[in-house]
Order: sequence, then C-alpha cells, then structure tokens
Amino acid sequence: MHSTNYVIIQLALRHMKLVHFAGTTFSSTTVQDFGEFFAAMTKLPITPETTVIVNRGPGSYSGIRTGISYMCGLLHGGMITSSQIRSCTSFDLVRTATNHKGAIYLKAWPRLASGKLEGSKGYWSAASQNNQEFLYKTWAEISNMPDLLSIGEESIKTKYEYRTFADILEDPVTFRELVDSESVLSTSLEPLYINPVHIS
Repeated sequence: MHSTNYVIIQLALRHMKLVHFAGTTFSSTTVQDFGEFFAAMTKLPITPETTVIVNRGPGSYSGIRTGISYMCGLLHGGMITSSQIRSCTSFDLVRTATNHKGAIYLKAWPRLASGKLEGSKGYWSAASQNNQEFLYKTWAEISNMPDLLSIGEESIKTKYEYRTFADILEDPVTFRELVDSESVLSTSLEPLYINPVHIS
C-alpha cells in the first residue's frame, strides 16, 4: 500500500474509535454508540486514495459486525474498491502498540464487574505476531504462561503484566505503526468472534 490517507474503524474494543490519517495529520474520534460512528463517518473524505482498515475482532460482537458491515456497504455502494480494504485484529493493535512478542490475553468477560483477572474469560493468542491461533480461554487456563501480557477494558490492580485498551487506543503511534506495517494488515473481512456470547 502506498496510501497517505487512512481511515481506521475500530469498534471491536472499547473505547470505540474512528481514526483518520491524511498525510501527517492525525485525528481520532471516540464514539459512544453506532449512531455517533455513522455520523462521524459522513464527515470523513473517502477518495480513491483512501485505505480503509477495520478491526475484525476479537471483541464486541456488535462492534465487529457493524464495522465489517459498514465496510461492505462502502464496497457494494461503489464508495471504495476491494483494493482499498484492509483489516487488522485486536491482537495486531496490541502487538503494534506494545511490541509484545509473547502470548496475549484480552479480558472479555465479565465486563467491568469484577475488577480482577481471576475468574475472567477472554481471547488468547500465542506468542509471535505471525501466529494466527486465537482461542477463547479462562484466566485459569493461561495464567501461568511465561511472558503473558493481559489487557482489558477496566483498570485492574494485579501482580501480572496488565494494560487497558485505553492505554493503546489513545496513542497515535499505535495507529501510525499499524498502517506502516503492511505485513500485519489483511484483506480478509472474516469476523473473529471466537467466543460464545456472555452478557454481564
């Protein structure tokens, strides 16, 4: 890709973000709901030079579906071509932001209720960026893995290496490095739901 204009649709993790790069100009909009996302998208210039990147998960079931559906709407409505479409995973975002080479655990359930990792369930990826094995695991199943980075929506006091989604989603460098890492991006629009649905 040799684009200088990127739109990144990140609805899989909270906080949901709409990011725009135009040359060296960066803007990031936090959207509270899908109505705000749709309204924000109408304000962005999408031209034949724009590359649109969507986070296809794992993460929020509704967020993943909405982001991918919007991309498909742009494609089938003739607003973009298939050559302008790219996707990333939530693990791609975390690895880009942290440069973490080991396994990653994205705490997914319960949401905001527990304030701890013990008893939680989430998405797990083995070490290395090239490993595309993503599984749904309990914390007990993976907590003893060496060099494990855990990440989640809420702040947690824990002895384990842990960061919040906000840590990485507020940093422009995360998104800049994502668009500069062509090997990380995919042309797939296959959603990564992975888990059975849990409601907390």
